[in-house]
Amino acid sequence: MRVAKRFCRLSGIAVALLPAYAQSVEPAPSPTESAQPWRHQNRSIGIAVGTLQQRYSESDPLARTSDGILDAEQGNLPAVTLTGRWQGPLAGRPELPDLHLQAQYRYAQGDTGYSGFLQSGNVLTPLRATSGNQIHDLRLRAAVPLIQGPSWQWLPFVEYRHHQWLRELAQYQERFDDDAALLGLAAQWRAAPRWMLEAEMAAGRVFRAHMSAPALAFDADLGKRDLWRASLSAGYDLAAHWRVKAAAEFAQSRYGSSAAGGPMIEPASKTRQSALNLGIEYLY
Repeated sequence: MRVAKRFCRLSGIAVALLPAYAQSVEPAPSPTESAQPWRHQNRSIGIAVGTLQQRYSESDPLARTSDGILDAEQGNLPAVTLTGRWQGPLAGRPELPDLHLQAQYRYAQGDTGYSGFLQSGNVLTPLRATSGNQIHDLRLRAAVPLIQGPSWQWLPFVEYRHHQWLRELAQYQERFDDDAALLGLAAQWRAAPRWMLEAEMAAGRVFRAHMSAPALAFDADLGKRDLWRASLSAGYDLAAHWRVKAAAEFAQSRYGSSAAGGPMIEPASKTRQSALNLGIEYLY
């Protein structure tokens, strides 16, 4: 009997304390609550200026040069980049993961130092010159943040890229165009209340590449090859809607040679690019 009375007394105390305990335990944030801060951070438009280092080389298909390089170019080009971002509910349904969209356009123009050869049949004459360059890059991205927290999120993404390079050589102009598809992973981290750090890595393949030189009556498709890109950036919030941002990017892409059988062949080539930018963003 005493045991039963004691049990009833303890049960009554536990029931009385239960509401207070329940109030002291904070529920885990819902996906919508975790995503809300990131929607504000990733709804932005921005402009950045900086430099793009272009390093280009063409291989010698006939092995006539000692290092296997037929010509090469290198130089730093002034560049401007425009970026727009949006993150919000997928299909307007808050219970689903967010959708993250990004569009970016970069334009670079300037001179590079050319080191190559004048070709007359199989005779090569060394040549040093300066080439003009105009580079257009358009990137369209879609991502879904699969892992997300109050101060960080991981964003697997797919990206389409269109690249155009107008190469003004001493004798004539060449135009390169390509389309590429990439898969990548981006990470965003609010390291402190005003700081936003980002890192990303992407790799893919060129699926449509073309080169033309009207002065030589040359127009051909190029072989499909791989490409990759890595970048780091740090942003600092000046105010609720303004952020300054510094970024560094490294990329490499390749073209295969054009098809054999014609009077001319465009050899396989490799392009390496390094970019440094400083810009400002408006968070809407």
